[in-house]
Parts: sequence; structure tokens; C-alpha cells
Amino acid sequence: FDIVLQEALPLTGSQRAIQPTSDSIEKQKFQTALEFLREGENLFVNQRYELSAKRFSQAMLLLEELSFDGAIHGLLVSTHIMWGEALMRRGASMKARQVLGDLIALQPSVSLSKTDYPNAFLLMLEEVRLQRLKLNPGTLTVRSPRGGVQVTLNEIGLGMLPLEVQSVLPGLQVIRFETGTLGAKSRIVRVGEGRNLELAFELDSLPRITSVSPTTALSANAIDQVVVADLVARVVSRGASQGIVPIWKFMNRGWSLALLIIER
Repeated sequence: FDIVLQEALPLTGSQRAIQPTSDSIEKQKFQTALEFLREGENLFVNQRYELSAKRFSQAMLLLEELSFDGAIHGLLVSTHIMWGEALMRRGASMKARQVLGDLIALQPSVSLSKTDYPNAFLLMLEEVRLQRLKLNPGTLTVRSPRGGVQVTLNEIGLGMLPLEVQSVLPGLQVIRFETGTLGAKSRIVRVGEGRNLELAFELDSLPRITSVSPTTALSANAIDQVVVADLVARVVSRGASQGIVPIWKFMNRGWSLALLIIER
């Protein structure tokens, strides 16, 4: 059998769409965000501040409200320091203050060396810290039908689920769930001033990813064998010379439909 990938063809009712699982989509978003962060860091080191700030912004758009396996709190802290300084250096003071506000929410006690950062940036950070600490705190409520899950917020242990956390500093927060046997899951959330953020947690959301991602499945010699075997069987049983199945694939940082064609 020969396998051919043909793009932008219409779907028919008899064809079976193989869509990526939510886990595979989130995993790809997370990896893309990390690429943006690394690129932003390199651009910052090379003093290309405007493009650096853009990459940091793109990364955070992907990361917010995303669940992922890795611990990311420390990376977010360092990212927001560089992002804030890059914005300040290119004259975007208002946006820089917003970014530094999230930095304070992530790590209220963050302290920067006077020899490594411009004085104007250090003064801005202190002003933002005072303003953020004056805001009305929010509340974080996490509900779960099961217990035995340890929760941390910005790497500070909170206890077991279910729980309600008072006096949460408004802004960006990293909440992490540790189950012991089923691994861990992190999520970036935003707590509003004087507001209660409710999260629902299910242990079923934690098992490791077992499906093959579309990117891997479409690479050379790595087509999803379950899909191929099923399609081949249908082609043979009908005595046909060709079989077609729509699949989702990831390209240029976006999902699109394509048709996988198997010919005898």
C-alpha cells in the first residue's frame, strides 16, 4: 500500500475524522510556548527588545488557562522579569507595569540586584509592588469529588483537595496538583481583584498521554498504525483500490484538516 497526504479536500459523511485528543493539543501548545520563551530570551540577550517582548506575549497567550505536566513557576518568574524590562526599554511603560504586576503576583518577594538592572526598572518594580499589594485580594476555590490530591500555589503548599484559599494576590498564579500515583498537573490561572475563582479538578484528567500526536503520526514511517490497519481492512473488504480518511494535523502552529489516502 502507498500512503499519500492530500490537503484541503471536502469531507463526506462516510469518512471518519480522527481528531487529536485534548491532551495532544495541550502538549503541542505547551511545546510551542516553550519555543517562544526560549526565542524571547535569546532576542532579549541580543538587545532586540521589541521582538523579544512580542515572543513573551505570544508564549503567555498559549500558556494561560493551559494544563500541562511540567513545573513552570520559576520559568515564568524569569520570563516576566525580562519581558517587563524589554517593554520598559522600548517605551511601553503601561504594558511593562502590567507584566510586573503579574510578576509580583507570582512571587511577591522577588528582589533584583541593583548592579544587574537599570535603576528606572527597579523603581518601576517597587512602585508596581506597592500598588499590587494595595489591591483587594481574591479567593481561589478548588472543588473535587475525590481527596488525596496535594495542591501548591506558586510553589507554596496549600493542603489537600477540596479547599478554598483566601487572600490571593490578584494576577497570574500557578496552581499545581500532585497525586503521587498518577503524577502531577500544573495550570496557569488569573485571579481577579476581589473576585472568587472556582476550579473543578478531576483525577481522570491526569493519566499520561497515550495517543499518538498528529505531528508524530504524519511523520515519515510513523503513521498511526491503528488508523492505517482499519482503513486497509475496509479497502480490502470492499475490493476497492483506494481508501481515504480525514485526519487533523499540526502545521505552522495551527491545526488543519487533511486527507490520508491509502492506495493498493
